[in-house]
Amino acid sequence: MNAEVRFGGEFRVDESGRTLTGRALAYGDVANMGMFRETFVSGAFVEMPQTIDVNLQHDASVIVARDAILIDSPRELRVRAQLPEGSAAVQLVKRRSVDSFSVEFHALAERREAGVRVIERAVLAGLALVDRGAYPQSKAEIRRRGGGVGRGSRGGRLGTFRGRVPANKRLQCQCGPKGCFDALFKQEALRGVVDSEDEILAVWGDYSRAVGSRKRKSVRFWEGDDGSLEYAVDIPNTEAGRTLKETLDAKAVDVVARPVIDTDASDFAIAEQVATYDAVKVRALTVGATDRSAGWPAVYLRTDDDDDMPEPRAAPHEDGSVDPSSPPRRRSRVWL
Repeated sequence: MNAEVRFGGEFRVDESGRTLTGRALAYGDVANMGMFRETFVSGAFVEMPQTIDVNLQHDASVIVARDAILIDSPRELRVRAQLPEGSAAVQLVKRRSVDSFSVEFHALAERREAGVRVIERAVLAGLALVDRGAYPQSKAEIRRRGGGVGRGSRGGRLGTFRGRVPANKRLQCQCGPKGCFDALFKQEALRGVVDSEDEILAVWGDYSRAVGSRKRKSVRFWEGDDGSLEYAVDIPNTEAGRTLKETLDAKAVDVVARPVIDTDASDFAIAEQVATYDAVKVRALTVGATDRSAGWPAVYLRTDDDDDMPEPRAAPHEDGSVDPSSPPRRRSRVWL
């Protein structure tokens, strides 16, 4: 079972640069995970160990401190760690390349309360030194991935699925403004998603079951030949990823991915219960099985590594014509 990962807080360093003290997690604070919020109740961690090893960037094979002391109080979980003399991690700390603690945990009991995920019981699975940019509280849930970063079945991946958001086609909208039942995305609006560098998650069912992250390059977007927004998502070897893969393999029902839209950051006009988007800010892709696709194309499993972009096209002449005998020209890839 893969551990969930949470950014905690900054640590302080003594004059030697080797003793780190700080907060790993504050109980009762509601963390903004991007598309949902989360909090831990006081005493959530069961069978809390007195000490724990600290790894680097959630890589269990790189231990930077042994037997860090855990101090659990009703208010917060604090840590005191001693880096070995001569450790390479000392220089990382001094340069502030890493400046935070981050917990790894398995949730045992949780509930939903006013849109907040409340962790009632959990097992502390690990502790890491991380850089703030990789694990900020403002980002959505990040899960520990098995293996490396390869695609397909390599590196702990179960495969990759492909899909698209059509341009200039009326679609049933489940995430638009109040009173909107359909949506129409202009080609220029979808191009803005390709150009953006914002985090976009792919989630199976809900935001506690993330299966992909744009920042971690397991979700990729590009503009299709017809102006649609095309995407590829690497499927992780997690519970949610395995369920998604089994559903796609069964082919018993369509699986679709709908964009979650930030209407406050998007430009659109509503007429006759249709929202036409001139600029769209996509926050996530919600993936699920359905018997009513409502115009959304079904996603499919990629069969080869070259299926991450549309087929190459012949290079046009200056007048715009294309010589059918000329070799195809592969468009530059856009990895975001």
